Amino acid sequence: MAVVAPHASGPARAVCAAAPGAAISPTQRALVQQIAACPYGGALKKVFLEARFLDLFIEQQAQLVQLRTRATSRDRDIMYAVRDFLDTHYAEPPSLLELARQFGTNDFKLKKGFKELFGTTVFGYIAERRLTVAHQLITLTDQPVQEVAEVVGFTNAAHFATAFRREFGHTPSQVRRTPQLHYTDLVNFQ
Repeated sequence: MAVVAPHASGPARAVCAAAPGAAISPTQRALVQQIAACPYGGALKKVFLEARFLDLFIEQQAQLVQLRTRATSRDRDIMYAVRDFLDTHYAEPPSLLELARQFGTNDFKLKKGFKELFGTTVFGYIAERRLTVAHQLITLTDQPVQEVAEVVGFTNAAHFATAFRREFGHTPSQVRRTPQLHYTDLVNFQ
């Protein structure tokens, strides 16, 4: 939305454009009125108008930052909700596009925001979560390794064992056979 100074001409005529979704603040309105009713002439008028335009620009930028912060807060809340969802649905997560739609965002924002906030990709987080739960199941239960792999979402036991070893430095069978590895792996992981 633009505020037009009705008695001004040239660049001073349309002097204030608010960001979409933002109203013109009282401070911005006062600056527009000062610009429209400039009492000076000549060089002093030029300096006065330049100063008011800079003040107006600063006010608009402050308002824009405030709007972005609100949007960022909403996006952050969405990312935490996605993470909480993945904490319980890691074994069979939806696709990235389905996940984004489910939480009212798009896949680009989801990928970018998740990585910025948590330092890993969505699927990197899922992999870490699967392996952490698998480690807990291997150390705390007697479930066969193949069954643990399936429970946490791995369809191939060999891929599971490789990923587990890459993450913890030991195979699932080694961790099960060596009780002191239970504590060491989890401490080193976290």
